[in-house]
Amino acid sequence: MATTVLILGAGASAEAGAPVMSDFLDRAEELYRRAPDKSQLGFVTEVFQGVGALHRAFAKSHLDTNNLEAVFVAFEMAQLIGRLPDLDDAAVERLVPAMRKLIAWTLEMSIRFDAGDEGAQPLQPFQHLASFIACDRPMDDDPVAVITFNYDYVLDYALGLTGKTIRYHLDDELNAEATSGRSLLKLHGSLSWGTSDGSHTVAFPFGSDKLPCVETYQYAANNPRSMACRLGVFRQLQERHPTVREPFIVPPTWDKAEHYDALRPVWREAARHLREAENIIVVGFSLPETDQFFRYLYAIGSIGQSRPKRFWVFDTVPSEWLNLRYRSLLGPLTEPGYALVKASFAHVAGHLGQHGTYEDGLRNLQYLVEKNLWSDESVEWQRA
Repeated sequence: MATTVLILGAGASAEAGAPVMSDFLDRAEELYRRAPDKSQLGFVTEVFQGVGALHRAFAKSHLDTNNLEAVFVAFEMAQLIGRLPDLDDAAVERLVPAMRKLIAWTLEMSIRFDAGDEGAQPLQPFQHLASFIACDRPMDDDPVAVITFNYDYVLDYALGLTGKTIRYHLDDELNAEATSGRSLLKLHGSLSWGTSDGSHTVAFPFGSDKLPCVETYQYAANNPRSMACRLGVFRQLQERHPTVREPFIVPPTWDKAEHYDALRPVWREAARHLREAENIIVVGFSLPETDQFFRYLYAIGSIGQSRPKRFWVFDTVPSEWLNLRYRSLLGPLTEPGYALVKASFAHVAGHLGQHGTYEDGLRNLQYLVEKNLWSDESVEWQRA
C-alpha cells in the first residue's frame, strides 16, 4: 500500500519546459515555423487544417480553438459523427492520430534535460521528486505512488536514474519483472508507449534497467555552457518496435472507451492507491471540466475504510474558482485535511526530496503548507 499518492498535472511538466494546455498549440505552431525540415511534419499541417475548419463553428456555438483539450475533444467528436466542414472523410479520420503525433513531437522538442558530467540529467526539481518517491520506508514496499495526467518521460527518466524499478501496471506480461518498485500510473498514456495500426495493445521499450539515449544540443547561440539534452523517446520506441505507428496518448476527455482494455489495470491500480492513501498531494492539476473521468475515478475508487489525513492541492496561481472545484470533489471525511496552497512544482519537489527521509519530506511540506496557505475572506480554512 502506498501511504502517499502524488497527483501530477500539466503544471509539473511545465517546469521542464512543456507547454500547458492553453498555449500548447501556439508552441507547436512556433516550433513548426522554426523547423528547418518540414518533410516529416505533415501531421502538424493536418492538425491546423482541422483547427481552421473548427472556426466555422463560431456562427452557431463557441469553441476555444486555442486550447489543446477543447480541440482534441472536437476532433474526437468530428471523427465520431464523420464530418467537419471543408475536410473530406479521410482527412477527418486522420485528425486524432495527427493530434497524438503533434503532442508527442511538441513535448519532445520543448522539454529540456541538463547535460551534466555524468550524462543527461533531469532538471533539479524532478531529481528531488524522484528522490522522495524512491526513498525507503520500513513498513512499506511502495510508500509513494504517482498518478499523472502527463504524457512526457521526465519523471520516468529521473526515477530510472535512482535505480528503482518503475511499475506502470499496464498488464502482467509487461510488468512480469516488476513485482516490486514504484508505481507510476500514467492515466492518459505516455510518449514511451505506442500502438500499431488497428490495435490498442501497448508496447513500451524503456524500463529502469535501460533508459533511452539522449541527444545533446545547444539552445543558446555562441554559448558553450548552454548545452542541454533532449530525449527522442517516441522515435526510439519506433526504432525498437517498427510496427508502432502512434504514441499511446489518451485525450483528456470524458470518453475513454476505446482505451479501456489497455488502461483498465492502470486505472484500477490508481483507484486502489486512492482508496488506501493517508496523504494525497496534488501538484499543478486544475481538475479541468473536459475530463470528468477523474471525478468519477476519485469518487468511486476512493470508497473504503481509510480516511486521508491530508489532501493538499498546490498551484502557482490558486483562486476561488480552483478552490470551489476541489471543494465540490471532496466529501465530509476528506474536507478536514484539505488545503489549497500557493506553491510551484519546484517548491513542492524541493521540500519533499531535497533533505533526508520520507518523514522529513512530509514535515518539510507541512511547513510549506502552513507558510503559503492560500486564503480568501469568503473561505474558512481548516488545516491538516
